[in-house]
Amino acid sequence: MMANYSFISGVLMSPLRIQRRSAICMSEDRPAAPESLEEVLVGAVSGVTDGIEGGLKRLRVTVLLPGLNDKVENSYPFNEELLFFVTRALATSGAFDTRHLRLLFESTGQAASARAYYEKTGNPTGENVSYGSLLPKDVREGGGEGDAYILVSPQNRTGDPVILDVEKILNEAPDAIHILLNPKLEHNQANIAASIIETDRRRALIDSFEEVYHYRPLYVVRRPTLETAQVGLLHYQYGRPWRVFTGAEQDLTFADEFDRLPSRNQISNVVEAGRERNRKPPSEEEVQATKQSEQKFLELLANLSIATILTAVFLFLRTRGAVTP
Repeated sequence: MMANYSFISGVLMSPLRIQRRSAICMSEDRPAAPESLEEVLVGAVSGVTDGIEGGLKRLRVTVLLPGLNDKVENSYPFNEELLFFVTRALATSGAFDTRHLRLLFESTGQAASARAYYEKTGNPTGENVSYGSLLPKDVREGGGEGDAYILVSPQNRTGDPVILDVEKILNEAPDAIHILLNPKLEHNQANIAASIIETDRRRALIDSFEEVYHYRPLYVVRRPTLETAQVGLLHYQYGRPWRVFTGAEQDLTFADEFDRLPSRNQISNVVEAGRERNRKPPSEEEVQATKQSEQKFLELLANLSIATILTAVFLFLRTRGAVTP
């Protein structure tokens, strides 16, 4: 599946309007993982559209493709254009054609960069879409009565709990639809001291958003090189089970499903079980080669031991004067 995710770079400059379809690669008979960027975005758009039609006002979308996942940033550096591309796919999907949509980025500078990117690639977002930053004043300036807001990758930083700004945005437009795209709003990501009551209040705010799409490759870090290798995928689309796939990028296999977001231990157990199932027994040639290597090692060890003993005896006798150089 998506070897090295090289398909991404070739798509970012092309015009693409993602529409909801009948579930791609989600056959109940044989669940399969998305195999292209378009299929990932179709799933995200379908999840958002179905969630809104289901009456949700606070939605959460997680699309952690390489380039958007800070856990593997050493192997896949952050790709801002990919973030803009995913944002535009949601904004122009058709779910907001009859609504006023405001895209709120981390800063006014990033909002300007997004607009410039859309113009450069010939992908305007439409007259119903406006831009701003994750500040309550931008919500007011953009019209607090706007129908929908997409908060693009809001994240807590040291000493800057952005979740408080998110809360103010919700209060400015309480009747609007709010979508969190790739949020990082956990308490420990702010690295600040807060009371237990305040921490619980913020957690409740985060939990008030319902996940409607989740795409997260699962990785292990190989030592000592510290290289990352994909070992599976966690996938979810609104109205369907959470599914875990195991295997490498080009060969992901459905492994298990859950009614709700599985815990870290549950995911680890499924992935490990999948790796055991996929581990092939050694061939006859590999067995013979291993035996030959072991035999050579034992012979080398034996010869080395004899040489070491003879050297030690020689030195001992030399110190006694029994031998001369």
